[in-house]
Amino acid sequence: MNRLLALAAILMAGTTLLHLIGGGTSVHQPLLSSAPGDEMALYVTLLWHFASAFLAFSTLAFGLAALGWPRWWDVSLGLAVLTVGMGVMFLVLGLIRLGTPFATPQWVLLIPIGLMALWPLRTQTKLPIARG
Repeated sequence: MNRLLALAAILMAGTTLLHLIGGGTSVHQPLLSSAPGDEMALYVTLLWHFASAFLAFSTLAFGLAALGWPRWWDVSLGLAVLTVGMGVMFLVLGLIRLGTPFATPQWVLLIPIGLMALWPLRTQTKLPIARG
């Protein structure tokens, strides 16, 4: 078992729970209440559930890759890159739009988790870019 990937999976599971429990009342519900119509409320809900699915699927993929399931290495690599990318977006856009990185603190979890997952996968994947 790859311990770093297992840790990434555990931390991503915690992040998923934070998103579902804490973010539901602090982000999703206020956005729904302020949506200017049914169509926008639908998009808010779709985006919320997309983020939920992404976090949950990343947890599963990192966990299966940690257990040594080779077919999940490439999937996990892609999800790890997306996780880092999402973290960078939270960091940069928080700085640009609100002047502080802590208005959108999701980057504090997403960037390290993504990097944790990327490190062991760089040598396990069969993608040509991963070979040194």
